[in-house]
Amino acid sequence: MSTAINGQYLQLNNQKIYYYTLGSGPTVLFIHGHRSDALRFKGILTTLAEYAYVVAPDLPGCGRTSPYQRQRHTMTAYAETLAEFVDTLDLNEIVLLGGSMGGLVALKLFPLISSRIRKVVLLVTPADDSVWKPKLQKYQLYIRSFPFLVKTKIVPWLADRIIHSDRLMNYLLARNFDPNDRKPDIIKFEKQQWRQMSSSVWMQTNHSIVNTKVSDQPLMIHVPTLIVESKDNQYYDTEKNLKILKDIAPQHQVVIVPLKTHVPKGELSASFLTPYKRQLEEFVLSS
Repeated sequence: MSTAINGQYLQLNNQKIYYYTLGSGPTVLFIHGHRSDALRFKGILTTLAEYAYVVAPDLPGCGRTSPYQRQRHTMTAYAETLAEFVDTLDLNEIVLLGGSMGGLVALKLFPLISSRIRKVVLLVTPADDSVWKPKLQKYQLYIRSFPFLVKTKIVPWLADRIIHSDRLMNYLLARNFDPNDRKPDIIKFEKQQWRQMSSSVWMQTNHSIVNTKVSDQPLMIHVPTLIVESKDNQYYDTEKNLKILKDIAPQHQVVIVPLKTHVPKGELSASFLTPYKRQLEEFVLSS
């Protein structure tokens, strides 16, 4: 079966969205994570396309989709844009799949298009600000100042200068990566991903992520849901996170991936799917 990736733009009322399609079969709407674009997950998309029709948009301000011009980049704004995207394409019987930040967007999107959704898949999705580990909770205080810093315009400008400096980015990425991730191809790819999103958009989305509380929403996912979690997530408490997701998705299945990280660095290849590849395929294809 062909897994050729086709890309094109779709004009919505106030936004033009770039999206990829590949494969055939049940429809999977794939929502990518933070500081990335859809093709960061190329290996996952092509694996899904072996048995499904995959639709993978670049969110506003990411990849080939331009940033919003008249609103902030938040999980709610992304969900509203994707609801219009789904309506315009008239997608139905959807398996809604979100990874990391994309999972948060999926949770915001679900109530808007619930009649069109058949199943939900949540990959390492932080459900609430209460689940962040202590180190990240301290970082949250800094993130909450981002709206003010964005308005100064000086801070985003300076951050963009740093991001587009090869020398500084090589140093910063190597310093913060585990030794196994300090490979030239991984660092090169991560630099490209940082440059896919402006610092202003990065700050706005970060602020929205840490202020999104799923437990505060009157949300109940009434369709079968596959929850994929890393065994020891570097950012949040896996057990606390699972409890919240299980409560809002009673028809859940859980897969624990033996990773001591959030998601791997570099382009997410099909190998990331290995621990749950069979379960994901069965989940998507089952009636």
